[in-house]
Amino acid sequence: LDGFDMFFNDPDLFDPQVLAFEELHAISVRQNRLKDLDPLLAATFTSLVELDLSSNFLRQLPDTLSLLSILKILRVDQNELREVQPWISSLASLQVFSASHNQLEFLAETVGDLSSLETFDLKGNKLIAIPPEISNIPTLTSLLLQDNPIRSPPPEICEKGFGSIMDYLRRLFAGMQTCKLQLTSMMLTKFPIEAQLYHDLTTIDVGDNLIDNLDKSIGNHPSLQNLLIAHNRLKDIHPNIYKLVDLRKLHLPFNQLSSLPQTLSDLRNLEYLNLVENSFSEISPTICRITSLTDLRISHNQLQEISPNVGQLLLLQRLNLENNNLVALPDLFGNMYNITFLNLSTNLLEQLPETFWNFTHLTVLDISNNKLNMLPTGLGMCDKLKNFEFHDNPFGSIPQEIEAAGAGVLLRYLKQLFIASPPPGMEDVPGIWEGKSNKLILEGFHLLQIPAYALRMSYINHLSVRRNDISEIPPEISLLHRLKHLDVESNLLRRLPLELCLCPLEELNLSLNNLEDPPIEVRDKGCQIVLKYLGAQYHGKRTGILDMKSCYMSSLPVAIQQLAGPSMHTMDLSDNLMQELPNLRDLSFTRDLRLGSNKLTSLPESIRLLTNLTSLLLPSNFLSSLPFTFAYLTNLTALNLRANKFVNIPASVCTLTTITSLDFSENNILVLDSDIGKLENLKELLLSDNGLQAIADEVCDLYQLTELDVSNNNLSLLPGHVCSPDNMEKLTNLKSLDIRGNLISVLPSGLGLLSSNLKVFLYDDYELSELPAEMLNEGSDALLKYLQICHTTLKTKCLDLAGMNLHVVPAHIGQMAHLEELRLGSNPILHLPDWIGNLRALRVLRLDKTGLQSLPFGLADCASLQMLDLDDVVLLSPPKQILSKGVAIVKEWLGRLREARGGGRLDLSSLGLEDWPPELVMNAKEGQYASLKRLNLLDNILTEMPVEVCDLTSLVELMAGYNRMLSIHPKICEMQNLERLHIPFNHLSELPDTISIIQSLRFINLDGNNFREIPPCLCVLTELRDLRMNQNQIAGLPPALARLGKLEELELAYNEISVLPRAIGQNTSLRRLKFSYNMLDSVPPDIGGLTRLEELHLTHNQLALLPAELGKLLPPNGSLKNLVVTANFFKPPLSSIITRGCAATLRYLGEQL
Repeated sequence: LDGFDMFFNDPDLFDPQVLAFEELHAISVRQNRLKDLDPLLAATFTSLVELDLSSNFLRQLPDTLSLLSILKILRVDQNELREVQPWISSLASLQVFSASHNQLEFLAETVGDLSSLETFDLKGNKLIAIPPEISNIPTLTSLLLQDNPIRSPPPEICEKGFGSIMDYLRRLFAGMQTCKLQLTSMMLTKFPIEAQLYHDLTTIDVGDNLIDNLDKSIGNHPSLQNLLIAHNRLKDIHPNIYKLVDLRKLHLPFNQLSSLPQTLSDLRNLEYLNLVENSFSEISPTICRITSLTDLRISHNQLQEISPNVGQLLLLQRLNLENNNLVALPDLFGNMYNITFLNLSTNLLEQLPETFWNFTHLTVLDISNNKLNMLPTGLGMCDKLKNFEFHDNPFGSIPQEIEAAGAGVLLRYLKQLFIASPPPGMEDVPGIWEGKSNKLILEGFHLLQIPAYALRMSYINHLSVRRNDISEIPPEISLLHRLKHLDVESNLLRRLPLELCLCPLEELNLSLNNLEDPPIEVRDKGCQIVLKYLGAQYHGKRTGILDMKSCYMSSLPVAIQQLAGPSMHTMDLSDNLMQELPNLRDLSFTRDLRLGSNKLTSLPESIRLLTNLTSLLLPSNFLSSLPFTFAYLTNLTALNLRANKFVNIPASVCTLTTITSLDFSENNILVLDSDIGKLENLKELLLSDNGLQAIADEVCDLYQLTELDVSNNNLSLLPGHVCSPDNMEKLTNLKSLDIRGNLISVLPSGLGLLSSNLKVFLYDDYELSELPAEMLNEGSDALLKYLQICHTTLKTKCLDLAGMNLHVVPAHIGQMAHLEELRLGSNPILHLPDWIGNLRALRVLRLDKTGLQSLPFGLADCASLQMLDLDDVVLLSPPKQILSKGVAIVKEWLGRLREARGGGRLDLSSLGLEDWPPELVMNAKEGQYASLKRLNLLDNILTEMPVEVCDLTSLVELMAGYNRMLSIHPKICEMQNLERLHIPFNHLSELPDTISIIQSLRFINLDGNNFREIPPCLCVLTELRDLRMNQNQIAGLPPALARLGKLEELELAYNEISVLPRAIGQNTSLRRLKFSYNMLDSVPPDIGGLTRLEELHLTHNQLALLPAELGKLLPPNGSLKNLVVTANFFKPPLSSIITRGCAATLRYLGEQL
């Protein structure tokens, strides 16, 4: 028997013995009333393969069924089972398990161990959840779950059938194992109930589903770190989310969120927040309080603003804000200094905060597709920025060439702007100036123009745009009102804007451009001339006065001609380098034209077009003629042609009767023609420095004349009618007459008649030319009195100006060579001019009661002077001791001082000086005798060497003999240039030791003093050549004298020397020795070693013999030529041989050897 079926029987009649067939493979007891099973059943039928217990009243399956190890089919449908017990896993061979229509509420997790199960029927039960372990059954092909209140898997999963259910369960099971639940793309409408049960989950990913909210159960996962709900329909999140205290990542893109619970800010560990593709209109303060965030993504929303509190996200490294409606970012945006990735593309941003310079870690930035006009300059300081997208922005303040050059160039450009100066309008922000240089360097950017943004950086003082392609500088350059340095080298400039003159430039580099204006000669003169050139045009356009003087123009630039118009009434082009003028038709509206100090040699005939001209100034040019068309300037009132090459006044000028002022000074006009009389309206006629020899009488017809200047000419007479009483009425308007620098020796007799009308009346360079200022200041009466006095001098030869309050001696007096007496007493004169020496005929000079302090050197030239009145005058120079000796000595004194000033020699000998004159002390201190080489004080009565002499350190020779000096000041050592010292015939008995310091000494004369020995200090003067101490009381020579190796002459006559030391033979440079009139009784043989000796004087001693060694000095072996030994005690034959002369004596002595 293989199978047994007891279908629909009474369980009371059921006898297990009936089934006592151990080899049964299938048993069916369905549709009986069984309430339980005999426990022995399983033990009895261990070979059972199929068991059908359906349609009974079983409430529980006995665990003895676990012994049916080879059971393949188990049917328990339509019973009252409430659970599938864990032992079910023992049925390892089970292939079909049908348990439909029971009361099952729970399935043991071990059901997942049924590794052979193929069909699992659970229809019509009360199951809420299917254990995920079922997903581990590899053979399962059918899972029937209809008519169950299942929540796990959710209905939307169950409806999809077996595949979706198993996929769901597998993911649940994997989540249980890894603590990472991934239920993506499963069309879930609710947050998985299982997520509420698995409290150990660290990650939940339910992306790509249909979930519309997170209820309060979201807070049941305290261990959750990653919550991913992308691509759902979330509209709100329950506040309980704050309980996710370990949450690190919250991934919510592609939902319908428009707000977040405030409790979200309590997630202190949240680092990642993704809100991409939602409905947010702002970054709320809630998000800004999540200070732990490092990655925030809110792109593709409707953001219109960002809370200023966003600056609190100091740890934020990545921020995605692309595809929103942002118009601006808060200033505190830059506080997020850890940002490395920032995407702001596709918004409505019009500007970015300047605080971008804080983003020093930024590596990726996308700001494309916005409405940005300018970028924050601080962006240039983001040195780590490698990926930078900025396209599709209307950058009005960024040059297109910079934008087109790419991110690297743009960032470098922004960096230069940043380090130069704060952004315009932010200069007053505290701390904004830190690190700013005020120097904007935009070199090599291929700029086509100076950026408008740069022109608003008004605080920069240095701008360099070298090596660009700039063709013009805009007028807005004037906004840079602190700009001192501008470098535009190597560009394409053709001209400069006039407004550049408003910049306080100190340096301007314009080299390597294509400039046409300013012209090259202007540019070559440097920055200030260029600014002056531009400034003149700038202000000229506004004032009508074009001042272009001293701009070094060689021609009249086109730009200047174009400026001329009805409003340009005055043009000053003087002090330039123009050699010719263009066609002047453009200047026809000019009324005042100034062209002085140029190089013009001619004027164009188009000068006739300047019919509106009233003033034409052309001084200091090279004009020698005027075009005939000059006569058309019929409105001309002022004409200046000073310092040109005219030899006469052109006839065309004399036809312009409208002229009131005419200046032909400094030309070559020799004769003023009669045509000058036609200028009937002339008021000012200037003809100085011409060489005029004659003036036409017609000048007297110019009755409107107020000023006539004919100074510095060759006139010997004024025009005959000028001062004629008959014609004076015609010149009653004359206010100024200047006749200085002519040859006029006699004033016209009628000149006095004009004096009452003249304001200025000057003489110069002839005998009555320079009038004392005191006379002019006192008015015409004093002036006339002075003139009368001067006139009488011509007859009396005496000029009496005493008591006339003169402060200065009138210079013209120096030309009165005939003057014999000059009275200047009782005047406050402080200085007598040196030209007083010109008055060679002067015999009497009265200077009493004046303020003189010194007399001029020129007084020494007054050869006829016999009387000098100095009563009540306190002079510092000459000194009283000179003044007291009379006029002759005073003139001698002055003459010698003057000679010392120019010749380097001061001779004060034989003037009876008792001490050093005070004026010489002062002059020496003031350095007036700094170059003095020689000083002669011979034959005075000085008692000591004046210490002031020692201040004359340039002296080479000092002569102070024939005085009464007892000592020499030690300070003499300061005269380090002294070579010759003459102090004979004084009362000296010693010298200061400091004289040994003057190693430059070569000559010393101490004759006629009181020395008893040769001072030791002289024996160290190694450069000494000549020592003279005749007529002293010296008794002997010191051995140290041998040190004077260069000594050539030694004179010690008229002393008391009795012995010559043998050391005398060591002075081998000696050429002359004089020991006459001493007490010598012998001469040492060592004298024969003086082979250079030429003269030896030994007269009037007590010698009886001469050393035979003297014979060695006979030429040619020696040099001795003059031997004077008379008046001694020689015996024959020596005495007679001596009378034969030097050579015979030396020959005799040589033979004795």
